[in-house]
Amino acid sequence: NGWQLVGYDGKDLTGKTYEGVHMDEKRIVHRNDRIFIKAGNGYQMIDNTGKVYSKHTYEDVRLFNDTTYAAVKINDLWGFIDKKGDIVIEPQYEDARSFSNGFAAVKVEGLWGYINIEGQMVIHNEFVDTKEKAYRGKYVPREITEGYVDMISGWYRTSRTQKVTGGFYTCPLFLADGETIRVDRQGGC
Repeated sequence: NGWQLVGYDGKDLTGKTYEGVHMDEKRIVHRNDRIFIKAGNGYQMIDNTGKVYSKHTYEDVRLFNDTTYAAVKINDLWGFIDKKGDIVIEPQYEDARSFSNGFAAVKVEGLWGYINIEGQMVIHNEFVDTKEKAYRGKYVPREITEGYVDMISGWYRTSRTQKVTGGFYTCPLFLADGETIRVDRQGGC
């Protein structure tokens, strides 16, 4: 019993059986030519030939979203590794999502914000929720109950009338139903 890596033809690629694999919410187990396999009480990173790239056993992991960095949990904190398994942003976050389009959601003091590829906080931690998406997702500031920020265009969109003040935005705003506002990459309006 266990998991094996098989090719499109159904043949075993590595001759090994693994206790488990990390699977995202879409039941995908392989991205960026990397797979996180269950190893004891954690996960290690391998490629599709079974070669181990992990220098650590990770407590928890998130799949790569693109060719940049994956979020991994080490000693109860989340950081980021590259495809070689090197830590590129030290574990320091309560929770994290893997990078997508140059940004990663990170949880600090119970709220979500966004860092860039250099690890700089570019959108401050003012969100109560975040969903992992390739181009846009649900990023919910404290005083907003629904809507999203499109990380490509920088637009915040909402579907109901709400007051937005302080924190994420540098000025108070009132949003009418369906109205959009532009938010720059530093969180300004």
